[in-house]
Amino acid sequence: MFASLVLDLRFAWRLAVRQPGLSLAAILTLGIGFGSTTALYSVADAWLLTPLPFHQPDRLTMVWETIPSAGIDRNTPAPAALQIWRERSKAYQGFAAWTTATFTLTGFEDPLRIDAARVSGNLLSLLGLQPEAGRDFARDEDRPGGGGTALISSRLSARLFGEPGNGVGQALRLDEGPVRIVGVLPSSVRLTGLDADLWVPFQMDAAEQASWNRYLWVLGRLNPGTTVEAAEREIASLMQEQSSGSIGANVVDLREQTVGTLERDVGILMAATVCVLLIACTNVASLALARVSSRRAELSVRTALGATRRSLARQLIVETLAQGTAGAAIGLLIAAWGVRGVVALLAESARLNAVDVRNGSVLLFALVAAMAASLLCAALPAWQWTGRDVVRTMREESRSATPVRRRVMSAFVVFEVAVALALLVSAGLVLRSYWNIGRVDGRLSPGGAGHVRDLAIRAAS
Repeated sequence: MFASLVLDLRFAWRLAVRQPGLSLAAILTLGIGFGSTTALYSVADAWLLTPLPFHQPDRLTMVWETIPSAGIDRNTPAPAALQIWRERSKAYQGFAAWTTATFTLTGFEDPLRIDAARVSGNLLSLLGLQPEAGRDFARDEDRPGGGGTALISSRLSARLFGEPGNGVGQALRLDEGPVRIVGVLPSSVRLTGLDADLWVPFQMDAAEQASWNRYLWVLGRLNPGTTVEAAEREIASLMQEQSSGSIGANVVDLREQTVGTLERDVGILMAATVCVLLIACTNVASLALARVSSRRAELSVRTALGATRRSLARQLIVETLAQGTAGAAIGLLIAAWGVRGVVALLAESARLNAVDVRNGSVLLFALVAAMAASLLCAALPAWQWTGRDVVRTMREESRSATPVRRRVMSAFVVFEVAVALALLVSAGLVLRSYWNIGRVDGRLSPGGAGHVRDLAIRAAS
């Protein structure tokens, strides 16, 4: 069996060399289909199938205020609300908060404008993460006068000091004053507003802690056994006590908060790329049929000399599998380039995990897709030939093509064009639906002003 397979592969190679144009067309066609599909799957694997890179992520939630009278269901809470939750909540093990900021860094060749975040000192420990180098914020550094300390990202540390670990202990001059780097942030911290190059502790005084200015992003870790629904009821009750029922609460599982509509977006784009892959399979099946048709005399002679239908079908399948394997290799190269475009298209989504087509599951997906598509392409030619009468076929080869044969081939061409057109229209409709959904999506950016603006835009549209 193995020796026969080797012979089939050698024959497939000789056939590809003898007909390079036909083989190259099939390989490139499959490569484009595999590349687009693999690129989308690699994004789905990294962002949807891989668990969030935190300790027990199923217990992490985002906590929002709601204003039912204004139709706002995710408004950023105030420091005073956070203080109430910390003191009175029984559903949560702890809370942490952050807000975005921008600093100007001086003391190097040119001033740098860097994205930063003001965070609660317990945020990293609440996520269950440790710095890649150095240490986390100490308890007293999150209080007024606690000292100017900061955590720096590995990319900024490498840019400023050569190696990520070299930044620990270094001093930075910011426009708000000097800070000392005590640790390097783990690369897995990529929540919205936290994909920043510098973290500094809040250091809120009593007046700021009592403020009702709403600007915080609040993360909470549930106690074991507590459900999201129970936590939401508790937080809503606490908020209604403070606002006479005008403000409620919305507790969102961190995965739902992070993924958002990404699952829908990736699903729509995947459906479009599957249509493209099916178009590629249809075209390659047509090429395979054309090749089989040109080899009718050869296959008839081999059958007459004792070759079984099974061995001929295996030969045709091996030839297509070889093309599919080469197409998968090219598809991986296309996917490695195209995945950047997919990530840019879905840039609003949180990128908690890096997308890499060299991932084991992505490579397995590409291999399985290549084998399935190759078998699909080879099925029709193998079925067409192995069902033929050898004597009749050899007689037909002795004279020009019969009218029946011409009609059959013409009918197949019409069928192929119809299938390809239907798949192309399906892919176009899917992409148009994705575009329309994106235009009318009612997602609102956290923050009071942002909500008012988004509501006005929705009402006008």
